[in-house]
Amino acid sequence: MKIIVVGAYGFTGKLVCQQLNSEKIAFAVAGRDTTKLELLADEFDVVSEIITTDITTKKGVDFILNYDIFINCVGPFQLYSELLLEKAVANSKTYIDITGEEVFVSDSIEKYGKIAKQNMALIIHAAAFESALVNVLTHLLLQKNTAITSINNYYRFEKSKPSPGTKFTMKLSKYRDGFFIVDGKKESISSIESHTDSVKIREEIYFPIPYPMPEIPLIHYKFGVNNIASYLLVDAFSANISFEKKEDEDSLTKEIIKFQNRKTKGPTLEQRRAQYFDLMVAGVTDKGEKNKMIISGNDMYLVTAKIISFLIKNELKNPTTSCGILSTHELIKGKEKAFFEYIGVNVTM
Repeated sequence: MKIIVVGAYGFTGKLVCQQLNSEKIAFAVAGRDTTKLELLADEFDVVSEIITTDITTKKGVDFILNYDIFINCVGPFQLYSELLLEKAVANSKTYIDITGEEVFVSDSIEKYGKIAKQNMALIIHAAAFESALVNVLTHLLLQKNTAITSINNYYRFEKSKPSPGTKFTMKLSKYRDGFFIVDGKKESISSIESHTDSVKIREEIYFPIPYPMPEIPLIHYKFGVNNIASYLLVDAFSANISFEKKEDEDSLTKEIIKFQNRKTKGPTLEQRRAQYFDLMVAGVTDKGEKNKMIISGNDMYLVTAKIISFLIKNELKNPTTSCGILSTHELIKGKEKAFFEYIGVNVTM
């Protein structure tokens, strides 16, 4: 199968290329800047082709449709990736992205959930470190206790300097009203009361603030859980942060232009290695029984690249017979131990 990395010279895209290269998995690279693509080809000896193209245009997407597997690192995905996703579904392709955008994933489920199955397309959203790992933990929790009716996800970051793309996605979230799943229905973040209970991780107390993530619609879609929320864990000083939607389209346009003209850099290797994280998934049954699992690690962007690499290796060796919009756990089912070891994280219960 022919693989192409789209947005290959972006911060995370380059790490994905680096990891695939270390595994000797051949791939092509695509983007709008020929010079940057040529630099990638010089750095990674398994690059099979460079393709200068713009995936926001029909012609640009058609130019790469001869590939079988798309690894999409072009964010923000709501701005740039809708056309590529649509074409991947229509042409029975395998599409994997690293989106952290809840609305993008929710819209995809509604638009392509059925037709992707009909067309034998394989769609994997949010294969980045946070959502992919939460998805796998949710699967393991539900295996232990099938009576779980509520899932709460908690994210704790230490010394976290985001990449330019991550930072911009976080900014855009202020202009789009995120949601939780409450009693099986979407409930706007802005209408939900604040989470008042503190959370303890590693004997430290943190305070949760609502933070919508793409695993919310994915967990509801794949597992049928009817109460799902996700929270960012912060100290007491930061507990008044708000992610409510702001109705200011002029400001949104300015943010987009600023991003397109950016010259910022992501974290250095040293900074990445100092970035520690904990992801906790807590399940509760209707009788109040509680179950939880925690994944801890560092260098979250490298973890994302390793997740992509693991999925690609697994797909090349044992192509899935399933199709439609799948979650990470469905591609690695039964290989969770090997998965956690490969990406370099610790799991506690």
